Amino acid sequence: GVIRRVPAGPDAPLAVTGDAAWVAVWATDDNVPREGLYRVDSSTSASRRIGVPSVGSLAAGSRTVWALRTNGELVSLDSPSGRVRHRFPRLITAAGTAAGAHALAGDDATAWALATTPSGNGELVRVEGDAVASRRPLPSFTQPVLAVGRDALWTVATDRSGDRYTLNRLDPGTARPTSAVVIGTRPIALSVVGDEVWALGADGAVVVVQA
Repeated sequence: GVIRRVPAGPDAPLAVTGDAAWVAVWATDDNVPREGLYRVDSSTSASRRIGVPSVGSLAAGSRTVWALRTNGELVSLDSPSGRVRHRFPRLITAAGTAAGAHALAGDDATAWALATTPSGNGELVRVEGDAVASRRPLPSFTQPVLAVGRDALWTVATDRSGDRYTLNRLDPGTARPTSAVVIGTRPIALSVVGDEVWALGADGAVVVVQA
């Protein structure tokens, strides 16, 4: 059954570390709860607000949280203390209806931020610790979904018509495709589970591909 409930907000990005759940809350008409990034302790459910607004994507390792804001800023935080470790202002282009969309993946040491544009261009930025390690262009019409496996990155691209979707395995160093599988409907989320890649489609179907 339900163990506990913690107020958050509608459509809130969520990430889980070893000691807490992290949720990004957007501003609402009554501003309840207040906009920002919230750390919810996994043992006590105590909630603490951190002043990082407009977070569109979250990713986490066991002790590190990565928050990607819609203005293109990436923020790394220490999960046990909630302290902001580092900010990367304007790391990637801003997201929005006319600007494009983002995706984010990461662990304790590394984050990958993906930016797409309406024109079909895209960029993948790798951050290690407090430094930008690389910037790489992405295959045309890459979609704003991203997952990280043991030795590869996984993204999805479509053709110019938007009717054909392909799961791409990327070399993590060069961001170049090393293999591709046509998967049909548009995926809205990717996850690597062991030796498999799970793709959740906008139609509710799940496609599982051997990694």
